[in-house]
Amino acid sequence: MDIVQEDIIKVLEQVDPTPLQKKRVLLTGTNGLLGGYLLAYLSTAIRKKNISCRVCCVSRRDLNPYLTEYLEGATVTFEKKNLEELFEYNERYDIIFHAAGYSQPKKFIEHPQGTAKINIDATLRLMEYIANDGTFVFFSSAETYGDIPADRIPVSETYRGNVDTTGKRAVYAEAKRLGEAIVSSAVRGGNMKARILRISHTYGPGITKEDTRLIGDLLRMAESGQITLRDEGKAIKTFGYVADTAAMILYAGLHGKEMVYNIGGSDSLSVVELANKIGQAYGVPVSVKKEEGQKTHLGEDPQIVRLDMR
Repeated sequence: MDIVQEDIIKVLEQVDPTPLQKKRVLLTGTNGLLGGYLLAYLSTAIRKKNISCRVCCVSRRDLNPYLTEYLEGATVTFEKKNLEELFEYNERYDIIFHAAGYSQPKKFIEHPQGTAKINIDATLRLMEYIANDGTFVFFSSAETYGDIPADRIPVSETYRGNVDTTGKRAVYAEAKRLGEAIVSSAVRGGNMKARILRISHTYGPGITKEDTRLIGDLLRMAESGQITLRDEGKAIKTFGYVADTAAMILYAGLHGKEMVYNIGGSDSLSVVELANKIGQAYGVPVSVKKEEGQKTHLGEDPQIVRLDMR
C-alpha cells in the first residue's frame, strides 16, 4: 500500500536505523498492525539506507499480500510459525521484537490459553535465542494498568496497576504483566537488554473489517448503515496513528536507555465522540443504548486511558 510506504519514509527520517547495521533481527507477529509497519521499516532501511542486517519475520498465518513486497531474498525472510507450540531456531538474534499475540478483545477472551502461552511460554523460549548483549523488545499493553485512579491520570510508567484478576479480560492483562516480569528478571540475571512497551490504542492502515477493537467495531457498524453504542460511550480513550506508534517503538528499541516505556498517542476523546466523528464521515446515524447488560460483551475495559508520554 502506497500510504504505508509514505509513512515508513517519514519514520526513517525520525528514527536512525544505524543501530541495525550488521545485526540479526527476529520479528514476531508480522501480520499485525504494528508488526507490518516494523517489517516495512526494516526492509526499507536495508534498501534505501544501505543497512546491512538480516531479518527473520514470523507469523502464525501466511504473510499478508501487501507485505510480501518487503521480503528481500535471504536478507528479509518469512517463516510461518505458531508460537503457541514448541519452536526452535538455529541461531541467536541481536534484536528480538516480540509483537505476536492476541490483541483484539474478542480473540484474547476466546483464546485465554493461547494468550498466556504467547506472552509467557513463547517469551521465555524466545529469550533463549537472544545473543549476548542483545535487546529483547516486549510488546506489552496499557491494559496492564487496569483501572487508573483519577489522581494518576495521565498514568506514568511508575504506576503498578489495578487489574481485576477474575474479569473477562484478565488473562490478557495478567499475561502481559507476567511477560514484563519475566523479561525484567532476565535482564537482572543475564547479559541482555530489554525494552518493555506499554502500548495504547493504535489505528491506521491494516485494520480489517473483522477487527473487534473499538475502531474496527465502529467502522464495521458505519459500513452497515448505523452505529449503535452498547452504553453511553463515556469511556475516554487515547489513540495513536500506527506510523507514530511504530516510530516510538523503533526509537525505544534501537535508541532507548530505559526499560519501560508508555507508547501511544496524545489525542483523547470519549467513545461517543469518536462514534459521532466516524458517523459524520460515513453519513450514518449514531444511537446510544442505555441497557447496562450490553456493556460486558467483551468484558469491562478501563474507563479512562491517558498515558504520560513525557
